[in-house]
Amino acid sequence: MSPRTLAFPIVAIAVVALLVYLRPAPETPPSDPGSTEGPGPVAGSDDLGPVPFRFLHVLPLQTPPPNVLRTSVPPADRVARWFDRLLWASPRIVSATQEQLASLDPPEQARYVDRFEEEFRRDPGRTVPAIAPLGGFEVEKAHSLLLEAATHSDNRVRMEATRALALVDSDAAAARLEKLLDDPIENVRRSALRALTEMSSDAALAALEAYAERNPEEGIKHALAKLGADADDPSVIPVLRRHVDRTDDGRFYALDGLARFGDGNALDRLYELIDLPDPGVVKRAIQSLLQAPPELLDVDRVEGLVTNRYPDVRALAAVLFSRMAGAEGIEKREKVFELLGRQIGDLDMRVRYPAYQGLFDAGRTEVTEKFLRVLPSASEFALHVPVEVLTKVTGDERALEPILARLETEADPRDRAILLTGVAHLGRPEGIPVLLETIRAASEDEPFDGNRQPLSQTAALHVGKFGVEVQEALLEIAEDDELTPLARMRALDALRAVPGADALDEVLEIALDPTQPREVRIAAIETLPHLDGDLYEVLSEGIREFTDVELARRAQVVLFDYS
Repeated sequence: MSPRTLAFPIVAIAVVALLVYLRPAPETPPSDPGSTEGPGPVAGSDDLGPVPFRFLHVLPLQTPPPNVLRTSVPPADRVARWFDRLLWASPRIVSATQEQLASLDPPEQARYVDRFEEEFRRDPGRTVPAIAPLGGFEVEKAHSLLLEAATHSDNRVRMEATRALALVDSDAAAARLEKLLDDPIENVRRSALRALTEMSSDAALAALEAYAERNPEEGIKHALAKLGADADDPSVIPVLRRHVDRTDDGRFYALDGLARFGDGNALDRLYELIDLPDPGVVKRAIQSLLQAPPELLDVDRVEGLVTNRYPDVRALAAVLFSRMAGAEGIEKREKVFELLGRQIGDLDMRVRYPAYQGLFDAGRTEVTEKFLRVLPSASEFALHVPVEVLTKVTGDERALEPILARLETEADPRDRAILLTGVAHLGRPEGIPVLLETIRAASEDEPFDGNRQPLSQTAALHVGKFGVEVQEALLEIAEDDELTPLARMRALDALRAVPGADALDEVLEIALDPTQPREVRIAAIETLPHLDGDLYEVLSEGIREFTDVELARRAQVVLFDYS
């Protein structure tokens, strides 16, 4: 056969193969809305072909058609969606989701447990991130599953189960944890010990006492920690007294409990310890003194802490003096005030601030009068202290008027930043306008404050503290075409910090609007996960409207992290 004769069938086969290759990929049908398996695959453009949803955002997209990203309808059941999120999401998202699960009602808890059991039977190791919430559920099956998980061959499963069993706090949980005290894996043993010390049942204490008998050096510390932290029965006083002369941390666990009872011998021992040169021992002794009824403390025995060479010791002492100053029936109250008065002159702000707080809480408001007098004219270095004390430490609302008055004329950006932060600390609605106006004035050439960030960024960081009452004003700024893109981005940044902000639809509209500046649309996309509402439903429907490839990428990343 000649070469020309052979060429024809070869060319024909090649053409057919090419046509098959170029045939459009079939669209993936939407998944069942009631499914608990999470979202199905997303069909990409014809160039891309179908690709798994969770990997699509890392692929190099070409110029996409208007519906560059299609996603399946998410399951309506938030329990199933949250469970799937625990298995797939990043640690940050997992932590946030575990907190959200605390809001489930009993029927939803039961559905979560059923979903967990199904996955646990299939692949126990994969369910580790989903174990922790079971401890807080009032579902009997959840506790049974935890008891089973605590004996699993996978040490990761056992360890996570021990943490959850601490919340169950039942006799059965304590018995299972007691068995884990002999686990071959050290981390599991430590986790079981920690869980028992966090429980309040008699069975947990009995397990710790039995462990202490078998392992006196290690076990007694945990038993004492339990007794010292929960000491409310005077019958434990003799037990605790036997351990106050130990040389390890166990003595402080014993002293914690005895101090809580106001035991005189324990207080004398603590007074001796605070005179030692070791700052670690001194700080731990002060922490034990903080457990005692402040009216039982002897101010003469703790006076020397004022001149301790270590600032963190003096700072902890200021907390102790502050408690004593506010206690009813304490002797030599004026001497306590004198000690706090000496501490407000300390060179270290960690010492000054609790001292100011203690005097203010005890009714000695004269300590703030001098700060109110210097506030209108203080320079940068001197301004920080009065603003911090008057707003963050004491919350004295009298400071708001002079701060607002000074902001009207203050030109130094560093001083303005200090004053704006003070306005936010006070949390009074009268301070909202000046923060919003600072955001509106944002521009590329605005001055930097002392922290090397623009003033508008300082305002954006703090205005969210005022809650949902600033939501509408921030949306107006974000939607105002006459303002600079930076000002609108700052407003969106601030919206993220507003607790309970429910502006999901409005922010998505900004993100989808092709007439908006690109940087504003990106800021809107990144704000979406911080808002209340069903982002999965809203964004998975709206995401197909993005024609800009970079915006599509960012939206897909946001949706992936969320879901």
